[in-house]
Amino acid sequence: MKNSIQNRLTALAERYEEIGVLLSQPDVIADQEQFKKLSKEYSQIEPCVQSYQEYQGVVSQIEQAQEMLKEDDTDLRAMAQDELAELGERQGALEGELNILLLPKDPDDDKNIYLEVRAGTGGDEAAIFAGDLFRMYSRYAETKGWRVEVVSV
Repeated sequence: MKNSIQNRLTALAERYEEIGVLLSQPDVIADQEQFKKLSKEYSQIEPCVQSYQEYQGVVSQIEQAQEMLKEDDTDLRAMAQDELAELGERQGALEGELNILLLPKDPDDDKNIYLEVRAGTGGDEAAIFAGDLFRMYSRYAETKGWRVEVVSV
């Protein structure tokens, strides 16, 4: 992992700990606006920090497995090689996950949308397709936990 990404993740982890301490202070709890702001920031960086902590655990396990490779016992070395293969895959997956989590959030992510589904030209088949399309979108929204409200039919 690049040093710049490592530094950014370390700074996020420090900020996460700082916010955790701030949220437990009585004066912050009394100021609802500040408490709300800090809680939102805390929940936004939490997945990234948890993945980073898991990544650090995997890196330390890899270091331990590499130390086990230096042992004289052949069974221990074979076990360490197997573990290194598994941990290497997990490390790669976590690096990809962290790169995605570090991408800047779209400011429109928290906004609502209007989706209009019309049958258009094509007669009954177009109306059936529009109904299927509406059901598909509404079921997708339900799986994501989004609220669907039909404005007009």
